[in-house]
Amino acid sequence: MKTLDTRDLEKRIEELQEEFYSTPFGGDYGADLLYKILSKTPKEWLIGSDIENVNELIALARLREDVKDATSEWDDGAQLIPLENFKEYALELAEECNMVPKNIGWPLNCIDWDFAARELKMDYSEVEFNGISYLVRST
Repeated sequence: MKTLDTRDLEKRIEELQEEFYSTPFGGDYGADLLYKILSKTPKEWLIGSDIENVNELIALARLREDVKDATSEWDDGAQLIPLENFKEYALELAEECNMVPKNIGWPLNCIDWDFAARELKMDYSEVEFNGISYLVRST
């Protein structure tokens, strides 16, 4: 299951900001301000793949704002779990917490994991990134 770790996302934001250090994109701006700067920047300043990196920086800044609205754990490494994999995540979490043994058999393999995941999801907030919905534990 492919999860996103906010520490890795923050590292990428820092890399992109360093790349743009001497441009109007070099500061630690929020997504809306970055977008405003981008829309007013002459296109000749955006050479080669720079526009893709600026768009990535804006998307990551928006994600950071959304996640920070949902949890205080951005700096500590919050995990973003793809919504489509949340049932699998619920099972793995239950196994890690020794709530169910690994390689479960009857009767534990009869647990309604869809229902269990829905119940667990109450403690999570949904955020979107690159067209994919993720769940992050709310705090």
